[in-house]
Amino acid sequence: MQPKKILILGGTSYLGSQMYKFLKNEKHVVTATYNSNKVSSDDFKKCNLLEKIDTDKFSNYDFVFLYSFFVVGEHKLKKNKELINNVVEYVNKTNSHLIFISSSQVKFSYETEYKMSKLYAEKLIKDKVQKYLIVRPSLPVGNPYKNFFKPKRNQPIEFLSTLIKKIRIVPIIGDGKQTRQPIYVEDLNLIIYKIMMLQIKNKVIEIGGPEKISFNEIIKILSNKFNKKCLKINVPLSLIYPFTYIFKFIDKENIKNSISSEDMDNNSWKVLDKSLKDLKLKNFSSVI
Repeated sequence: MQPKKILILGGTSYLGSQMYKFLKNEKHVVTATYNSNKVSSDDFKKCNLLEKIDTDKFSNYDFVFLYSFFVVGEHKLKKNKELINNVVEYVNKTNSHLIFISSSQVKFSYETEYKMSKLYAEKLIKDKVQKYLIVRPSLPVGNPYKNFFKPKRNQPIEFLSTLIKKIRIVPIIGDGKQTRQPIYVEDLNLIIYKIMMLQIKNKVIEIGGPEKISFNEIIKILSNKFNKKCLKINVPLSLIYPFTYIFKFIDKENIKNSISSEDMDNNSWKVLDKSLKDLKLKNFSSVI
């Protein structure tokens, strides 16, 4: 198999860093970008996606993955629109196949700036890019390459695990019956990789794990995993907002959608090829 030349925009993000290691293990030629979170590796180059991408510095890639997106902070919609317009202009100039990592949040109830950013990006890509794959992943879990790189922001399951192990008090927004469909990050990467290598283009796919689990069940599984009893406190959404000032990975606006449930259409990718239909995905309890 001829190695592919691949660019990962947002290589220091949680998902971006996991895909970087996955693709390197598959013996492809991989370049990844960072902005402020520098990595001491020749494969990583600095790139501010709010500026035009230098086609001389980043040229001739078969595939371009886009993981970078503003999740927290002010003016997310404005910044993300600038970012995606710069990326679309770049992949059109270089004739690269764009793989955009969207989010399950595009189907959530509340119209947050983050959700609107993802929907804007999806539409722009479908309208303007000749070769693309749009991926909507569910809640990703696991960190098989944790010794390689630690992203700045804790992931939701990592945050819950810390609460259970150290504080033993877990605030639950609402009644805790809202569900997630956790996908093991290595399964997520494998599915995207197989579709990439099959040269399938111009599809929107949703990738979720094999089971839907409520927040109450997630906390129970984590408590059993760590052999820790914890106190669950059901809290109205309005009372959660003070936590957004303490824990930076929690965004005051995005937290509204924590009461929504994930419902992923795995048939959107299973029907693309027999090798995908036969994939067995790991369940949540086996990978935490």
